[in-house]
Amino acid sequence: MAWTVRCIAAILAKDEADRYLRQTIESLKPLCDKVLLLDDGSTDRTREMAWDLGCDVRERGKEAMWGNESPARQELWEWGSKEAGDGWLYIADADHETHADPITWRVMLSSWTVNAWALPLLDLWDSPKTYRVDGFWQGYKYPRPWLFKPSAVEGIWSERGIHCGHSPQGNWVVGQAPESCWIGHAGWLDAKDRATKHLRYSQKADILSEYELAHLNSALP
Repeated sequence: MAWTVRCIAAILAKDEADRYLRQTIESLKPLCDKVLLLDDGSTDRTREMAWDLGCDVRERGKEAMWGNESPARQELWEWGSKEAGDGWLYIADADHETHADPITWRVMLSSWTVNAWALPLLDLWDSPKTYRVDGFWQGYKYPRPWLFKPSAVEGIWSERGIHCGHSPQGNWVVGQAPESCWIGHAGWLDAKDRATKHLRYSQKADILSEYELAHLNSALP
């Protein structure tokens, strides 16, 4: 769909072909002019799936992002920003299904009063129709910015190896998207996902904060 205001979606992915990548990409196609996928050395069909679904795909060919996330996030941002020009850039993780009406989305893109939009993130739990709402799982209540006008701000990137943020830190003027716009986060959806993520993050416990560790441990019974 070609709109007057350009909107680019960008995904950073590794070995996501057998998880939620298809749903993620399919949810973005009605909203964005182009979907970019930056592959971090996948050994499965992630790249092929993205190509088949009409994405532009690049391979990093650099040090893997796990534990060294900031350079990968910057690379994705720079690619997406160049494609977006004076338009908008939507950053999606490979396990995010974006729910939004295309007309509402287009109205958001026409804004002159904000240069970023925040959407709530619902951590799906045990079912695609249920999400967790207790303790650390409050993304549904406190929207974060995911849609940006990158030409409006020159930000600074965090150098953290994990949880560096998906955008540079800067003077973003953030609006809250309408209630009809939200993200279904499938990363913790089933018990197998939770156990796998818990193990991976636990191996990087030395660079996680106390809050992040507590959040991580709350994912398991």
